[in-house]
Amino acid sequence: MGIIAFLFGLSIGSFINMCAYRLPRNLSLAYPRSRCSRCGFVIPWYDNIPVLSCIILLAKCRRCKAVFSWSHCVIEFLLGLVALSMFYAEGLSFLSIYYFGLISVMVLVTMIDLEFKIIPDELSLGGLVIGLSVAGASSLFHFSWLVSFSESLVGAIAGGGLLWFVGYAYEKFTGREGMGLGDVKLLAMMGAHVGIENVLIIVFIASFLGSLIGVGLLLTHRIKSKSPIPFGPFLCFSFLIILFGKETFLKVCKVCIPFLL
Repeated sequence: MGIIAFLFGLSIGSFINMCAYRLPRNLSLAYPRSRCSRCGFVIPWYDNIPVLSCIILLAKCRRCKAVFSWSHCVIEFLLGLVALSMFYAEGLSFLSIYYFGLISVMVLVTMIDLEFKIIPDELSLGGLVIGLSVAGASSLFHFSWLVSFSESLVGAIAGGGLLWFVGYAYEKFTGREGMGLGDVKLLAMMGAHVGIENVLIIVFIASFLGSLIGVGLLLTHRIKSKSPIPFGPFLCFSFLIILFGKETFLKVCKVCIPFLL
């Protein structure tokens, strides 16, 4: 079963790569078949086997030898490992599928936001509906879940409202857009899954990491002072920290914060 879980993760990784290319370009996910962006060669199924085809072809088009990004192979292998880890941690259960789905969405959001600086509504609003629905079902059918429906609803409203207010205030004071609506919807989605308390921690971690990386990029002259930095990847990383390592994170904070002060 572990091998099946790993292969499933590889396949989802391949699908995530396709979504990262097609969603921001408003292309259909169902058709046409994948093709080389340089020569238009339709990629046959045997050249589309996750990881294996990439290694055999050295990440190149079979016909024109155009080089593809090795990141595709990395994403596929990473999600294969994630699926395997979820299977051994939680077994074949709704919770393991739920966790794997959230991780996959966070990876996809990060890929798209880094390249295009947008977060598709299909991901943020779709995830919001799923978060509210699962929490609502837990309250209706009385099974244990991460948050109740009321906590999920308040978390979604607080998450989206908080970032919207921050972005609005920043724009009023500086005259520049400080927070895109994509980030607002993304945090609302996260709030629906983890509740208001965790949303506040997510914003804190993401803001700290974003500031740290931003200062580093400025000091190394990778960006200019007014260059926009996508906030979505920091939110996604912070969300996963809270989802899987909240207790460890809080323990580290208790040790480090007094030391820094």
